[in-house]
Amino acid sequence: MRTLRILMKLKTLRILFAAVLVIMSLSSCSSSNQDQPVPEQDQPYLIVDRQDPLHNLSNGEFERTIKDITAIQGIIDRLDALPAFPKDIVHCPLDNGVNYELQFKNIYQDRGVTITATGCQQVKIDGEEYWAMEPRGKGFRAFIMGVLGMTEQQYSGM
Repeated sequence: MRTLRILMKLKTLRILFAAVLVIMSLSSCSSSNQDQPVPEQDQPYLIVDRQDPLHNLSNGEFERTIKDITAIQGIIDRLDALPAFPKDIVHCPLDNGVNYELQFKNIYQDRGVTITATGCQQVKIDGEEYWAMEPRGKGFRAFIMGVLGMTEQQYSGM
């Protein structure tokens, strides 16, 4: 009888040991995929390219690649919060033609966005126009200037 109890305990211990091994191997398989870094080509980034079609800026050429995901997400959040541009006739003085082309990569559906730096300060996303002029712009303009490290004069060229 005593031998039978010992055999039963050994059998139970073998089953528990096998279960622990299975759990450990499954957990190591699933965590190894999560610990893998995102390949460089798949990481989100943003290309910002300034356009100066009227050649108003002495230093018109400007291109920057932004890889800071917090800054990129901040831009996206502010883009999504912009109100639609009015359908009425709007007078937009002091438009010098300077605009910024934003190309999102591996984030924000790889959208292209055009920002008019002066005048009415429209933002075009997927063929729709939004208004970034303050106070309607809800801080969009100041935020993007901060990300680009520009003053108002550097950003607008005025």
